[in-house]
Amino acid sequence: MDKDIEIWGEPLPGVNDFSLKSKVDVFVKGINEAMKKDDKDKDCEIDKRLGEIFQKYKKGENVKSLMIAVAETLSPILNQKDPSWEEGAQIFLRGCMLAILENKNAKGLTLAKLKKITGLGNFDYERPAILREYFRTQSEECRQLVDAVVNNAEKTAMNFLGLVHQRLAKL
Repeated sequence: MDKDIEIWGEPLPGVNDFSLKSKVDVFVKGINEAMKKDDKDKDCEIDKRLGEIFQKYKKGENVKSLMIAVAETLSPILNQKDPSWEEGAQIFLRGCMLAILENKNAKGLTLAKLKKITGLGNFDYERPAILREYFRTQSEECRQLVDAVVNNAEKTAMNFLGLVHQRLAKL
């Protein structure tokens, strides 16, 4: 596989179609490359909080409450009458954070990595299927956190992802 492929939607060398498998392969490759980067923005308050989570996680400390606080900051409840969308987005973001924390190659937990794993900027109508395949290889806890988004009806999953992308794009 070509080391430089990170552009979503580009087929792998020698692959003539955009099969789900090739899209998952490109997605995973991009995630793995992103994990190796030191992309912390020292002036970003979210990156400081994510960095704290990363350090504590690596020391074996429980970071659940810190992850909840960051997810609530990234996707605050704006619709008090129907908070289920924002709550789902928060839980999904926690699952994405956990996937990064559990990645042995991760050099940190950053906003850039969080955007990458959620697919921000690479919106694709097959994104729920791609994420479903990716998270299938993650820990049980991680899969449970992302389940409501990636294993929902396609339209519902796309709505959740749209909300996540909308919130992360503002940062």
